[in-house]
Amino acid sequence: MNNTYHPLVLLAGRVLIASVYLVAGVRKLMGFAGTVGYFTKLGFPAPEFVTVLAIIIEIGGGLLLVFGWKTRWAAWLIALFTLIAAFAAHRFWEIGPRPVRKPDEPLPEEHGDHRRADLRRHLRPWPRLR
Repeated sequence: MNNTYHPLVLLAGRVLIASVYLVAGVRKLMGFAGTVGYFTKLGFPAPEFVTVLAIIIEIGGGLLLVFGWKTRWAAWLIALFTLIAAFAAHRFWEIGPRPVRKPDEPLPEEHGDHRRADLRRHLRPWPRLR
């Protein structure tokens, strides 16, 4: 079995994976104060340092993946970073189940009348051709 792939396929995969981390890192960099505030709210010690570390790992690891230099080390670093972030910052287990709306219930008022009208228009059956 031949396990070699075309270099452009490998590049495309690296660029697509790295784009997730590059975008997240740039967003953290652009909203540095907000990110520090968020990390402070989560209870991280030294939130400024943790924010800088996260930015370096996301942007640096993403660039390493894109350029293909030390990709295994970068991939392991990003995988470890993602695992830590999943449990430290993205506390998905604290989110309760979303309430289920029955089909005959009206939409909540926060969506306004224009959304209700759009929904009615989309649910209306197609006109019959005569």
